[in-house]
Amino acid sequence: MTVATYLNLRSEYEEIVRDFNVPDEIKNGLEESFIWFYKYGYRSNSLRNNFSRAKDICKILLGELNGKETTKRKSVGTS
Repeated sequence: MTVATYLNLRSEYEEIVRDFNVPDEIKNGLEESFIWFYKYGYRSNSLRNNFSRAKDICKILLGELNGKETTKRKSVGTS
């Protein structure tokens, strides 16, 4: 994932959760915020618009931060 893609997703996450019922420190795009939201964000927020998108973004970014691929990519090999 490119830095630009990471930052765009992080910005989208922050925009989505800005009006959600979460602690203020969770509204920033840090790893701890993604972990908390992924585990507990459903409380009072699961019916809000874009909840599932915010959770998907957390999964993608946490996977990226932990060095795991979250999407399947075609391998580009040299044969």
